[in-house]
Amino acid sequence: MLDVRSFVRSALFLAALALLTIGGCVMPPIAFHDGLPAWTPSTGRTEGSIGYHRMYWSEGEGSAWYLTPGIRAGLARPPMAADAGLTSVVVESGGKFGALLGLTLGIGYQSKGLSVIARPGAYFMSISPDGVEFGFDDPLWQVSVLGGNRFTPGRIHVSGGGRISRFGVGPALLVGHSVGPVDLRLEGSCTFPYNDNATGRLLTVGLTVGGPAPSQHDD
Repeated sequence: MLDVRSFVRSALFLAALALLTIGGCVMPPIAFHDGLPAWTPSTGRTEGSIGYHRMYWSEGEGSAWYLTPGIRAGLARPPMAADAGLTSVVVESGGKFGALLGLTLGIGYQSKGLSVIARPGAYFMSISPDGVEFGFDDPLWQVSVLGGNRFTPGRIHVSGGGRISRFGVGPALLVGHSVGPVDLRLEGSCTFPYNDNATGRLLTVGLTVGGPAPSQHDD
């Protein structure tokens, strides 16, 4: 089995492992869902979201879950697409809560029928019963690249592409639909290790609720 201590160099990564409650001395190819699709909010518009996600690891038993509260703001007008915000991961285990907090930035292209975006992000702070730790010099990073049809109120939006993190890489798919001011997004991903720091496959499924969703009057 892999020795976690040989490659986990900061308290931030130790916190991430503890939050996932995977146990043992091996770890999955972690890449967290963020519930963010290929489209971005209009300039100056802010969207809040929260997601519930479950992970199934081929090398472990059972599953683990986490929540993803976040907020993002639109920064550009079509055909440019850009947003920036805060992203987080919150997990409960044995009556104790822990969290990771980070920043995300999206930049891409939007037309009337197409949206493509690259969204890098990094978790630089961990909160656990042992206290608060910062990892600015060695953050837990990940990057998503997604493409799909542009958001249209009342119609289905599909974002597909891939996600890579420090420990895993694999495909990701989001299917969203707005109901009034609320946007519902189903997300699925499968990550595979691309180095010796992780093992097995990690299947993650989740549901994110975001809002306010854009309206017909937005750019």
